[in-house]
Amino acid sequence: MKSPKPNRFLNWAIVLAVFALVATPVVLDRFRIELARWHLAAAANAVIVGNTSPEAHLVRARTMVDDLESLRDYWLFRIKEALISAPQTAPEVLRQAVQADVKNAELTGYLAISLWEIDEFELQIEVLEFGRQYFRTVSTSTLNQLAYARALVSLDLHKALEDINAAIEVAPNKYEIRDTRGWILFKMGKPLEAIEDVDFAIKELEKSEGWLSRAMTWLEQSIPTSAADLPPDAVLTRQEAGETLWGKGALIYHRAKILDALGRADEAQADWQWLKDHNLPQDDRIF
Repeated sequence: MKSPKPNRFLNWAIVLAVFALVATPVVLDRFRIELARWHLAAAANAVIVGNTSPEAHLVRARTMVDDLESLRDYWLFRIKEALISAPQTAPEVLRQAVQADVKNAELTGYLAISLWEIDEFELQIEVLEFGRQYFRTVSTSTLNQLAYARALVSLDLHKALEDINAAIEVAPNKYEIRDTRGWILFKMGKPLEAIEDVDFAIKELEKSEGWLSRAMTWLEQSIPTSAADLPPDAVLTRQEAGETLWGKGALIYHRAKILDALGRADEAQADWQWLKDHNLPQDDRIF
């Protein structure tokens, strides 16, 4: 008597059924997490736009994931909420996020830049100092941010100089880092040392201004506002000027201030005129 042939269809059905039993909970969990993240993003958007309450989205997110605090997106929402409603509480929110999961230290950079954008320099320093302990190495960018923020508020200038010197050891020719050291030295009452760094920074910046940089400068000046269409005494905002023009303007402003402090008024006047010609602020609004 012949043995019956195996039913290949039945075997495959059994395999698929077993796979489905194992995979379905995983897929459903992933779906719930993604849906919770969507609601958290919607909650953050509600806070930013300000036309609706985020609460309904938070409630729905928690129906998807009981422990919302385990999600990085939850802490990103909390940080955005703090930045809008009470920026001084944002560093504490970051601490809570890191307590929940040390990987949330990655939010340090986002929060630091956000505080910079709303001129909360002392809070930015607090956040960066808190965050640097969780990274094996501190980037030259972070050192520069810390040092420059300290220079802007004249806080712990010796510490600022120590940090920027460490950054210069790694990247001696980066114009933004050399400019920062120049501004720190100026704030420390050392204009003669400061002018060397700021002169170097401007020369390095101008060396890098090829045709692409000039094209980007033109584009940023033209959209959304063209300086050519402005009255002579108009002053552009950072957004109107664009980052390329604004960044160069900050270096020119630094040099003008240092030259004035050195009594080199004729040289300083050329920089003040450059700022005027480009409709940029001629005071500490440009930084």
